[in-house]
Amino acid sequence: MRSLVHVPLAELRALHHAVTAGRVPWPLGESSLQAEGLGHHAAPLLAALGDLDRVGVLALLAVVIAERTLQPVPRVHLVWTGPEAKRARARDTAVVLRELFESATASVLIAGYTFHQARELFAPLHAAMAARGVTARAFVHIERREKDPDDPDACARQFAGHFFRDHWPWPSPRPELFYDPRTVSAHRTGEFVSLHAKCVVVDAERTLIGSANFTSRAQTRNIEAGVLIEDRRLATNLLEQFGGLVRSGDFQRIPDA
Repeated sequence: MRSLVHVPLAELRALHHAVTAGRVPWPLGESSLQAEGLGHHAAPLLAALGDLDRVGVLALLAVVIAERTLQPVPRVHLVWTGPEAKRARARDTAVVLRELFESATASVLIAGYTFHQARELFAPLHAAMAARGVTARAFVHIERREKDPDDPDACARQFAGHFFRDHWPWPSPRPELFYDPRTVSAHRTGEFVSLHAKCVVVDAERTLIGSANFTSRAQTRNIEAGVLIEDRRLATNLLEQFGGLVRSGDFQRIPDA
């Protein structure tokens, strides 16, 4: 079925109709597909359907067509911080972030490069965690400063202490914090790496991706652009990207401070 991904829905329907009407000679071959105007998709169609009989072809096409038809179209919204045009259709970054946190029912993933004066931004998330048992993971960038501990783990624990003091003052519940040790070890290895992604995934359904950091200025005064995408497949894929990096050890959890 995977080979049918790039065959347009209209052409799958056309083939289903032709097979149902008895216009396609058997076994299914390139010449019969060309006769129906489908020759340019012969390779993927034959890879997926060539070994099936007529009943099997109809059954598989019906399943793929139904899946394509019922799958909701992703909803995409422009998200913006800063001055707006007279006919602006963008949604405000701070408003979208607050609504995402307030509406969370199961899980939230956050990835950010910079956090500053973020306790007001995170207050709705803490409320959702306290009221509904929402779990949260935050992937953060840690850049060792001159006076910071040389050991990456110690530097990460120090960062966590500052994070929970300055941006998450509530003792419980708390998000899990994860970091890439390469960002802390750059002064020793010469490999300068940043976690520069800025995104939020809520309930494996909605994803906010953009340029705005988790700072008051980025949420309210800078010029920032982003997109809010309501699509379960994208949200799940992004969660898996970060989850895979945790499982591989590329991201490590910072022990609770």
